[in-house]
Amino acid sequence: MKRLIFALVALIAASVSGMRLDAQEVLKVQDSGVIETAQETFDSYIGKGQYVLVDFWASWCEPCMRESPNVVNVDTKYRDKGLVVLGVLVNDRLEDSKTAMRRLGMKYDQVIDPENAQVKRFGITGIPHLILFGPDGSIVKRGMRGEQIEETVKEALGL
Repeated sequence: MKRLIFALVALIAASVSGMRLDAQEVLKVQDSGVIETAQETFDSYIGKGQYVLVDFWASWCEPCMRESPNVVNVDTKYRDKGLVVLGVLVNDRLEDSKTAMRRLGMKYDQVIDPENAQVKRFGITGIPHLILFGPDGSIVKRGMRGEQIEETVKEALGL
């Protein structure tokens, strides 16, 4: 009985802390511009030996729309230099997200997170919010804006 209770407590603690998340849908932009959906987790991108810049955003968020060109620019410049850019859709309608992705030229994957598990996990209180993760999954920097995004990425990549 004690083992069962311990297992249940461990399971609840893991789910509350965000240590292991179930599969989420991810929008993937193909070279042709077609946007497809795949089953992946947020965690499948983090701590896999590359720097990952995560952009929490929504199509209805004006500050996000103003910041998106900076993120797209960094993705374009540093994708071949070891950077992965990942978007996380925050309280957005899927079709609106896809429209914004096409309009803004976002060619990086987007996590569909309808329960806002990642927002809660990282204590995000407003968007846009960017977090740069190191190759080991640790947070290098968060809360960057404008030119600071590229400066942080360049420094992290040693460029």
